[in-house]
Amino acid sequence: VGSTPLPASTSPHSSGPSSKTPPQNTPSIPPATGSPGIDANVTGSGGVTPEPRSLLPGDSVSPVASVGVAALTSVVGGGAAGMAWTLALAGAVCIPGINEPQAHKSRLMNPLQIEVQGSPSAGMVAGNLIVCAVVGIAAFLLAAAIKVIGDASWTEGLSAKGFFFRGVLFSVSLLFPGLALGALDCLIFHSEAPLVALGTIGTLLCVSMPVLLFKVLAASIPEKAVYMNDPETTADTWVAWWLGPGEWVSTRHNVQFLGLLSPFLRSQRQAVPWYGALELTSVLVIAFTQTLQAHVVDYTGCAYVKAACATTLVIVLVAVLVLEPGIHRRSKYIYASSAGVEALAFGLMAQGYRIEDPDSRAFDIAAALLCACMVVLGVAAVLDAAAVARGWCMGRRERLQKAAWKQSDEAEAGHVVWGDAQDLSSRDFTASDVNSPTSPSGALT
Repeated sequence: VGSTPLPASTSPHSSGPSSKTPPQNTPSIPPATGSPGIDANVTGSGGVTPEPRSLLPGDSVSPVASVGVAALTSVVGGGAAGMAWTLALAGAVCIPGINEPQAHKSRLMNPLQIEVQGSPSAGMVAGNLIVCAVVGIAAFLLAAAIKVIGDASWTEGLSAKGFFFRGVLFSVSLLFPGLALGALDCLIFHSEAPLVALGTIGTLLCVSMPVLLFKVLAASIPEKAVYMNDPETTADTWVAWWLGPGEWVSTRHNVQFLGLLSPFLRSQRQAVPWYGALELTSVLVIAFTQTLQAHVVDYTGCAYVKAACATTLVIVLVAVLVLEPGIHRRSKYIYASSAGVEALAFGLMAQGYRIEDPDSRAFDIAAALLCACMVVLGVAAVLDAAAVARGWCMGRRERLQKAAWKQSDEAEAGHVVWGDAQDLSSRDFTASDVNSPTSPSGALT
């Protein structure tokens, strides 16, 4: 993008100016004086590849922190996973001429740290696919072993095949950003047949995942799973604010569907169960912009990339305000504030790159905004993780699941009509309903 070569700059962490000098008759930018926006970490002398720094202010906050927050949000099924991954991917400084996405250096996005034909991007795709397969196989073997050595009374409903798909889906969702970034880079900017093949496989997987997730969730809710309000949780209490008003439960005497897709459903309202697919789509778009960012040749290209990131976040913000996808009362504020703050920060960065001013206050303000956003998302991820643990200790989901199965049995007997999500979520269950010993064979998994 653009045609201006990489100008010389001085890093606040280097011992002197870069040995690279711009060609004659090309504009240059004055040495940076500490701005995190345009400067590159250039150490030593003699054509050293610039090392990008985190945009976040200060060396005490590294890109590992933002990636860690995003990974934790994905693991606990937090609804702000898309915004967290956007911050982790797009928060890095844009340095023209790198020609390789820098995300491959992250152990959380690229666990194996391998290369294929000298390409870190191809190594990231191959490594992440290997990790997904290994996790799936390990989950399958674990479930099979439990069925062999476990008591039949609580292993009857255990499915090794279901555990395999659950392990694969969990791994793919966690490694999705790195997989998408590496695959798109291989597909667009490499011509070697093995790299193009890896890029094609990874891109097809990443594109098909949100499409299939949307299709499955839209077609299966509320037939296979519904959100049930807990009659013991008062709406205006801190418990409802923290844990949510209820739990997702299965409508049938098995939990395979809910167990497989619970990370994408746990924080979403029943009216928009497919919001997780929308978040994956936004992460895919951000990964595409970061693929382009690695190959820009001037700061005008950086400006376009950051503007595209800001536009994507504005679309996400509008979707959050219109759909209100979160179950928890705090969710709307966290979703909207994080999307809005990130959009503003990336817009400021785009302006700073457009005017090619390394001392622009736009970079300092953007750094502070993204740092604050990371803190908010980190607190939200911790709250979500604590809510999952607390709900499990309380046995709330199992208690509500028994009530749901009891209503399912009544529906099959012709006493009630099953499938009306609104009736189920608002029904006042009695103590005998909620504490009924009626349950299917097999334990909750």
